[in-house]
Amino acid sequence: MEMVGLIQNAITSMQTGTEAPAVGWMFNSLFGIQATEDLNDRGIGRPQEQMEALAKMQNLLTTVEKHSNGAFQLPTFNGVLRNTRIFCSHTWLLPTDRRINPATRVASIPFFFLPGNGLPVTTFWYDFEIDFYVHPTPNLARPELLICGANNAASASTENNAITFCPMQFGIFTTSADYPNQPTLDALSPDLIGAFGTVSASFLHEYTHIVGRGIFGNAANPIPDVNLFPEHYGFPAASQLPTSLGISNALKNADSYALLGVALKLSQCDWRNGACHSPAYWAALRRQTLAAAQLLLGIGSTASGP
Repeated sequence: MEMVGLIQNAITSMQTGTEAPAVGWMFNSLFGIQATEDLNDRGIGRPQEQMEALAKMQNLLTTVEKHSNGAFQLPTFNGVLRNTRIFCSHTWLLPTDRRINPATRVASIPFFFLPGNGLPVTTFWYDFEIDFYVHPTPNLARPELLICGANNAASASTENNAITFCPMQFGIFTTSADYPNQPTLDALSPDLIGAFGTVSASFLHEYTHIVGRGIFGNAANPIPDVNLFPEHYGFPAASQLPTSLGISNALKNADSYALLGVALKLSQCDWRNGACHSPAYWAALRRQTLAAAQLLLGIGSTASGP
């Protein structure tokens, strides 16, 4: 939960206007919440919408922290409160088209699920532990494909209250035949933030899905519903959200929190454009931009150093 603590501290610094430029501009890139440096350059205060967004983010991360410490449990589909289960394989889900006896784990002889109108028998996924059947979607007809998720890292099920990591993250399976939905990893440059898709980042991504449900907030402490569809994976897609769909929708994108966590953890870089640059690089660029703007406007230079 180190990344959670880093984000919580960063949110506090944003609220008080004391954050480092690299921190502020990352919030701007991923959530549309302006850096204090930008606000100061414009001579304006932080808009109320942005203050409310920061409060919602803090409420979300506080809820994640409470859940990770066992102080906050989540309900399964039937409303039973329990800790979130974590798996590293799809085998906790059993494909079946029959009723399963939860005590004996034996399938009934007659078919239980029989769609009408002559349609083929539907295969469900059965969760033994909570005696629950999940109806698969057409493009995710096998559990091993589901649990790797669309980003080929992990998946979260709010109905089952479970997080499952793709086994290939841990080298458990070594052939594409085991998990055919898992592509060869792109050869990302190590100076791009997308190269750091760690287990910790995946865990934070899925955790915000599990805990980030608006129903766990209230009028005094609202939290975002982190279930944006379609999801925007990776920095290029996530950084388009604030301008294309607005701050409120950016707060609903799980990968935005994971990317922020990575950027704060790897704080030797300023990741505001998705690549590793030194703070001095951006400070120099800012001075040049302000000088050019002031020259255009015919006013004297007042730009300060980093």
